Amino acid sequence: MKCHVLIASLVFVFAGQSFAAPLDFTGKQGFPDLGFTSGVSSSFTDGVGSNGLSITGGPGLLVYAPDENAANQVNTGGSLALSSTIDEAGELTGGTMTITDLSGLVGGSPGTVLLEVDLDCVSFSGSALDKTIRLTGTVSGGHLENDFGGDGAAIGIIYGPADSNYDGDLNGNFGASTGSLDAFVLVPEPATLTLVGMMGLGWMRRRRNR
Repeated sequence: MKCHVLIASLVFVFAGQSFAAPLDFTGKQGFPDLGFTSGVSSSFTDGVGSNGLSITGGPGLLVYAPDENAANQVNTGGSLALSSTIDEAGELTGGTMTITDLSGLVGGSPGTVLLEVDLDCVSFSGSALDKTIRLTGTVSGGHLENDFGGDGAAIGIIYGPADSNYDGDLNGNFGASTGSLDAFVLVPEPATLTLVGMMGLGWMRRRRNR
């Protein structure tokens, strides 16, 4: 599996991912953050060349965390719609996610779309012991578009089905009637920030030498 994620104006490739090694977001989960703590359902339909993952949520509690300060969190009513297509190799070939503020406490008016994401990667745990499904994508619109880094910024998504019958095998249908979902800004690793800084210094030196 290859996942292209745009971070700090560079394209990184999560190469060689297998179902036993889901996307690793350790140390990369930043803010803002939008999360549904419950009420999110999913279904995976296995068909020849047309596997599909669908995740929906709401109306339910949506928590918006603009930063790590819990006092700044806003609870509102929200809905979620995620749809995707997955090929026989388990690679995502297309998909979108939309999160909507039904109460208007974040977006200013009921029905405001808070975040739109174009999905570019999905990974399954490959184990019945870990039922999380992880995705990446890029921001494409919404009221919080600029807060999440602007158009093209990298987003991480973790879906945790509470009662999924997923057993780690994509050869078959599975689903869950409830669960949680978290969408957050993907933070570049320290090595990435150093590389970007070095590139910037190189660019400045070239300008001085002209």
